[in-house]
Amino acid sequence: MPLPKPRFLFKKSAPPPAAPPVPGATQAVVIVPGVIESMLLLEKGTERERPFYQEALSLLPRRVGGFLAGAAQAVVFHRYDRLRELAGDLADAAFGALYRRPDGSSLHELRPMIEGAAESSYGAVLAAGKWQGVGYGARMAMALAPRVGGDGVFVFCYDWRRGVVDVAEDLRRFLAEVKALTGGKELSLCGCSYGCQVIAQYLYAGGEKPARIVFNAPAWQGTALFRELQQTDKSRFFFNATAAARVLTRFAGWELDLEPFARLLPQRLVNEFAYAMVRRSLGGGLLYCPGLWSCCAVGDYEEMKRTLLDPAQSAGLIAETDAAHYGVMRHLPEILSQARQAGVGLWVIMNDGTPLMAGRGRDGDGVIDAAAGSGGVCLPEGQTAKAGPGRRVSPTGRYDLTEAFLPDRTWVIRGQVHGQSWWDDASRGLIADLLLTGRPETVDSDPARPQFLETRCPADGVSLRFPGGASCLLDPAKGPVACVIRNDSPRKRVLALSVRIDGVPYRVSGARGLLAPGQTLPVTLTPTGKAAEPRCGSVAIRYLKSDPLPLLHTRVIALRIVHHQQHH
Repeated sequence: MPLPKPRFLFKKSAPPPAAPPVPGATQAVVIVPGVIESMLLLEKGTERERPFYQEALSLLPRRVGGFLAGAAQAVVFHRYDRLRELAGDLADAAFGALYRRPDGSSLHELRPMIEGAAESSYGAVLAAGKWQGVGYGARMAMALAPRVGGDGVFVFCYDWRRGVVDVAEDLRRFLAEVKALTGGKELSLCGCSYGCQVIAQYLYAGGEKPARIVFNAPAWQGTALFRELQQTDKSRFFFNATAAARVLTRFAGWELDLEPFARLLPQRLVNEFAYAMVRRSLGGGLLYCPGLWSCCAVGDYEEMKRTLLDPAQSAGLIAETDAAHYGVMRHLPEILSQARQAGVGLWVIMNDGTPLMAGRGRDGDGVIDAAAGSGGVCLPEGQTAKAGPGRRVSPTGRYDLTEAFLPDRTWVIRGQVHGQSWWDDASRGLIADLLLTGRPETVDSDPARPQFLETRCPADGVSLRFPGGASCLLDPAKGPVACVIRNDSPRKRVLALSVRIDGVPYRVSGARGLLAPGQTLPVTLTPTGKAAEPRCGSVAIRYLKSDPLPLLHTRVIALRIVHHQQHH
């Protein structure tokens, strides 16, 4: 008896309507997503069609008791054997379908959810009922579709286990199909994470230049995670359960805030479980995927290849990974410079967000090494940099973008983890403006320096809205600034308790009140008259959000003083 077709995880109640074609639209956009968004299916086209992680979903409910027992054993007796065993089983169930043999052949037949340009346009994705599986790549498509029409936005899905050279060749063919379908409309590309590597390889191989490209959280030069997992000292590995809860909340579109509960988990327990699961996943066969090897840090590549791969048995894999590391990943500055000289409008979106998973102090977003994301540098844990003449520093001081590949066209979005810069309306609006016009109107910022944007995710509860845009720049010479605190939650009420300002010569009016979904509360920032040398600061909003229980939250928004000498 055939099994019923399983639902995809994180299924929404109703998909958004497909955007009709815009009369006279002359542009088309292709989204090249990262690894997670490019969904792979087992037994595609049959009654048993399912995402590769489906087995893990059925395993989780059956192992809840075992997890609790293992956690109790770890906390009381400091024994982690049971947790490690469960982590290994879960890794096999979640990623076993992805495993490959050392010769590169696949253990299971896997195909991308959508294939070919004709079935990957925004309208076609919705008509086929594949909205949920495409994930937040489709959310970016939803932001673009009203401006160019549903038949002018395409999502390129691919088998991300393959090498970046092969995937880039698939992208070349895909773009040719898009041009044929759209009648030669002006084409722009939006890449995310590993998708940015694919686009860069496409440029490196001499692909036809698009009009504009936005690189969103690029994975250009890899992550330190590979090396950290080979260390016998597990204390170097760090898994942030709070950030994971944030990712899950946003990806699922949930209103329930999991972060306060995640903070209660002992860090040693979280680290042991995550370390065992991630290492089992990579060592179990994912390590044989050339696409995954493209995420190995450039500086670690030679040592990792020598340690983990047999030159004879893995000759094909090594050839593919060498092409990625000695080609696109070693020549990013030249590739981007040549594209700009050819007239391509290029922008980079970086994340100054919460670390998720990697060695302490190494990675800016915790997954992809920020030291090479766009040439910017993420400072070690606890250290910050100061802005000044010739220095380009993020509002938190964590990012130094002075030597970035594209310093004059680099945007930093604060409050998000790697690859998630299109989760909120403000970020999607910025990316859409860059792709379609090259003249962003969603943010009022200093064009002579990297621009900064605070996220407005519903899961954050509240945001601070400035007049005329989302800018967090302050100019004391212009006097008081009238802002509003907004409840971004679509369903939950928020009680604002207090507002505090630090680090900048301003005082803030007291704010307290109950906010319904979407409601705002006025706040005024007033200069104190003290010296306003270049500096960064923040506003902290304390509030209660009516989850099942009223939980206390603090939302911190970065502020920056305008530096007139550099501005002019």
